[in-house]
Amino acid sequence: EQADVRAAAAAQTSERAAAERVAAERVAVQRAAAAAQVAAAQVAEEEAAQRAAAARRAEEELQADAMTSTLSQVLFREAIASAASAIRAKAKRRSEAAVAEVAPPPPALAAGGGPSADGSVARMVAAGGAAAA
Repeated sequence: EQADVRAAAAAQTSERAAAERVAAERVAVQRAAAAAQVAAAQVAEEEAAQRAAAARRAEEELQADAMTSTLSQVLFREAIASAASAIRAKAKRRSEAAVAEVAPPPPALAAGGGPSADGSVARMVAAGGAAAA
């Protein structure tokens, strides 16, 4: 009987040891799984940070392109406006010169008469007509 009791006690001890090993293995597996989850979360965070940085860079590039495009448009419009202004000024000078050639000052102004008593307006008109011609 004593041998049976000892055998039963040994079997219980063996079962307890096996159960403790199984429990220790479960704990180790759970710790490994938790570590893997932490590592996966860190990788996901790093990837998200990289995607966010790439998105910020892309947005900055788009803004820079938009500013460059806007600046180019403004400069182009200013160049067109300046050229148009120069063309209008040149056309006005040509028109004034053509009018001066075709229509000489009225005889009263050319002779020194006219609105000013000393004839200064007539001299200015005559000088302007001569300068335009």
